[in-house]
Amino acid sequence: GDRTILYSELLQAISFFSKIYTIKKKSTAVIFAENRPEWCFSFYSLVLNKAIPVPVDFMSKADDLAYIMNDNKPEVIFYSDNTKAEMEKALKKVKHKVKKINLDSLKKDYSKEKIKEIPLPAPHDVFAILYTSGTTGSPKGVMLTWDNLLANIESVSGEVPIFIPDDVFIILLPLHHILPLVSTMIAALYLGAEMAFCPGFTGDEIMGTLQKHKVTMFIGVPRLYLMIMKGIREKINASIIKKTVFRLAGLINSKSFSKKIFHEVHEKFGGHIRYFVAGGAALDRSVGRDFTTLGFDIMEGFGLTETAPMISAPRPGQIKIGTVGLPIIRNEVKIVDGEILAKGRNVMKGYYKKKKETDEVLIDGWFHTGDLGEFDKDGYLKITGRKKEIIVLPNGKKINPNEVEMKLQSYTDKVADVAVLMKDNILQAIIKPEINKMESDEVVNIEEFFKNDLIKKYNNEVAPYKKIMKMHLTTQDIPRTRLGKVQRFKLEELIDDKNKKFEKATDPLSNEYRILKKYLEKETGKKIFADDHLEVDLGLDSLDKISLLVFIKSEFGIEMAESDFSSASTPRLICSFINDYEGKKISPKKTNWSALLKNIADVKLPRSRFPHLAVKNILQFVIYLYSGFRIKAAGEENIPASPYIISANHQSHLDALLIYAVLKNRILRKTYVFAKEKHFKSWWRKFYANRGNVIIMDVQKDIFDSIQKMAQVLKSGSNLIIFPEGTRSNDGIPGNFKKTFAILSREMNVPIVPVAIDGSYKAWKAGSRFIKPFRHIDVKFLVPVYPDKKMSYDEISDKVRSRIVENLTLPKK
Repeated sequence: GDRTILYSELLQAISFFSKIYTIKKKSTAVIFAENRPEWCFSFYSLVLNKAIPVPVDFMSKADDLAYIMNDNKPEVIFYSDNTKAEMEKALKKVKHKVKKINLDSLKKDYSKEKIKEIPLPAPHDVFAILYTSGTTGSPKGVMLTWDNLLANIESVSGEVPIFIPDDVFIILLPLHHILPLVSTMIAALYLGAEMAFCPGFTGDEIMGTLQKHKVTMFIGVPRLYLMIMKGIREKINASIIKKTVFRLAGLINSKSFSKKIFHEVHEKFGGHIRYFVAGGAALDRSVGRDFTTLGFDIMEGFGLTETAPMISAPRPGQIKIGTVGLPIIRNEVKIVDGEILAKGRNVMKGYYKKKKETDEVLIDGWFHTGDLGEFDKDGYLKITGRKKEIIVLPNGKKINPNEVEMKLQSYTDKVADVAVLMKDNILQAIIKPEINKMESDEVVNIEEFFKNDLIKKYNNEVAPYKKIMKMHLTTQDIPRTRLGKVQRFKLEELIDDKNKKFEKATDPLSNEYRILKKYLEKETGKKIFADDHLEVDLGLDSLDKISLLVFIKSEFGIEMAESDFSSASTPRLICSFINDYEGKKISPKKTNWSALLKNIADVKLPRSRFPHLAVKNILQFVIYLYSGFRIKAAGEENIPASPYIISANHQSHLDALLIYAVLKNRILRKTYVFAKEKHFKSWWRKFYANRGNVIIMDVQKDIFDSIQKMAQVLKSGSNLIIFPEGTRSNDGIPGNFKKTFAILSREMNVPIVPVAIDGSYKAWKAGSRFIKPFRHIDVKFLVPVYPDKKMSYDEISDKVRSRIVENLTLPKK
């Protein structure tokens, strides 16, 4: 914030802290607090008192904290108001007495204290104990000496001057972890550099700290860099000019050129960054390349808590993306049977009170990292996987889950997180969707999107043994350490416990929940639990949510908006919304779409004018010419008198144009099509829409209004074109049909003309950039399906879909 602490004041604060407790030499003390100046004071006061600091993640739960305290038996614990509750719970399980010191209750003015210099610790005594983050099980206490840390500091500030006294380090990552502890605090203070505390992890807080304090050294984890670059790429990809310039900068590969053209980006980061440093996990190569293209130096190193932390690091001016640099000067590195081994001053003393585990990894002075790697021809180290994480399939094939996860992340920005595991002898993926992104991009069906636009796309590009055979969507966080490593031993538990947790969760006893649950079970055909997510777990799309809104209104007399589902996203939360709403009523009755659609106010619709037919005729000529006049229309005689609904399968972006091209002008004048708002944002497209019978809709915000507009079109005697799948097929085979058109047909008593579009998939597949010329395409208008009040919406929808499928030449699966 606005608080500045000089080195003299730091020493005074350390002196004050060292006097408020007594502790035996070489005894341990736990620091259980968030990043703050008092964290540093506590740490160095223990060094001054010749005690051993044991930093613990301030987000640890009571059981984890109790385990650590029972393991090393600290005499003192430093905590804050934020961690007090968990500490008190933990102390109930701790078997010895511990002195508690609350950092928030101590004075802030240390100006009267005498300055005490801190003597250098004995080089080979235990300096600190850090507990591993537990990616594979219970954490172990890593005993590090001062010489272990000093080997790292000397390696990056001596012969290889990455860190210099003039640097300003951002304190962002939690200091309980070895990477930020050594890199941003101990090394910074040892060199006489500056530290700037970041108040939080939001973009504004990070950028504000970088700009205000002119930060030069940014130490972060790969997931943080991935998120930062996602935001930058979104802005770049939104502009053709920016996209072209970015691509050009990548080809030129000149740091000075990039710094000039991306000057604004550099200023956003404060304008003084010398190096971005990535550690703690593997950095996605594409992210590294993108930072380089922007004119930044991003250094990816490699190491572990046991090596305090570095084994290898890049050299200034010799950064090679995809590698973790060269071995640091103070240690040796070799590869044995694919595993990386390290030996030198940086290697730990051992695991606290765990001789067996120490002997398993420290053999003849060589530390066995458990990481797999190789040296390239220039001596740069490349990490190829984690020995314990490699998935071995039943056929003996080996898969690195990190590579698969990075590849899946690269396909779409709609993945919030993903993890891969082998379960039931097949490769499976757990995906946490980016719900807000799905909504802003108007993704109608989340499950279908991930099956087709992610899993199927990935499977088409990899060897058969690498294919993902099963997918799980979740709203829960993928279990990770604080520095972003997947805790793989918890993944099966995440899948297995999902239903168990739902089943164990107590259902609300209210009558409202009973009615809501019965409705949802009937609509989805699934067993409903109170904490099911409407989209991720139940698969409700926009129309399903509108039906739910109508049901809630008719059952409880409550005007709920679709936007309310962002906070009321589960049956339990919906019931809370209902119970908190004044004037509710319980009077169950059937949802009446008929009344809702027939009693609608007149809506002003766009009119067909000259641009409509002019554009249509131009498009017709271009499409016929491009296809070599291989577009064939049939069945026009099946088109009845207006009004009617044209329902077609959706194979490509060409489909609407194809129907436009083959319809006669007199029919087209009376035919409307609905389009997503994101496709009609420019002024000239809006101009055409208002003169070309195009009704713009936002499927996330005003679908109910859009359905009423559709009803108004039919009521006025005009026709509608609807693609019931809601999105394009990825393989030419029609997906599930949404029942909007069936509701409109039955309630407005208008026929449906099924249209089978055959061949447009081959001309322009989803994901393809270019249309293939001279492709044969059939557009068949089939015998109309007339509504029958005895038929359900689903039966009408299935009948139309079946009729279309019968008239398609379907590709082999």
